[in-house]
Amino acid sequence: MEKNRVRWGVLGCSGIGKNRTIPAMLSTSNAELYAIAGRNEEKLKAYAEPFAPKKLYTDYQALLNDENVDAVYVPLPNGLHMEWAIKAAEAGKHILCEKPLAMNEEQVKKMFAAAKANHVLLEEAYAYRHAQLAQRVKEIIDSGEIGRIRYLESKHSTFDTNREGIRYQKGVGGGAVYD
Repeated sequence: MEKNRVRWGVLGCSGIGKNRTIPAMLSTSNAELYAIAGRNEEKLKAYAEPFAPKKLYTDYQALLNDENVDAVYVPLPNGLHMEWAIKAAEAGKHILCEKPLAMNEEQVKKMFAAAKANHVLLEEAYAYRHAQLAQRVKEIIDSGEIGRIRYLESKHSTFDTNREGIRYQKGVGGGAVYD
């Protein structure tokens, strides 16, 4: 890893990666989109074209084996997070994994154990806690300005009508609870 510059590999051709995470990476001076891996070569090429990564892989493990990749972003279906985060840790790559980090507490523990054993960082891509609005709400609550909070209700929703999409596939960790 160049000093202050992270060479990223992306596992999968997700909408969140294409529309949010990769553009964010490209907007910073300390990150480089080095590689993208996808299972379908035609889809991968079309997905990667606007971002111009140095490498494309049709095999996730091949991306992890690339010594030029410092960190990986894992926006795969929820049910695949643990498998590929552990493989990334074992390959010595730092990991940014989409939410939910895993399907249950046991999987999370295994993922963090693998990261610790391989001296890499593992982080869940859950941006809301860093959002300005969330930070301001926390600041107000912590200050006591509005008194002691006894109850807080919040809602996160998405509008997705694609019944064939990941969010509707229970077998890979889709559904409202995991989104």
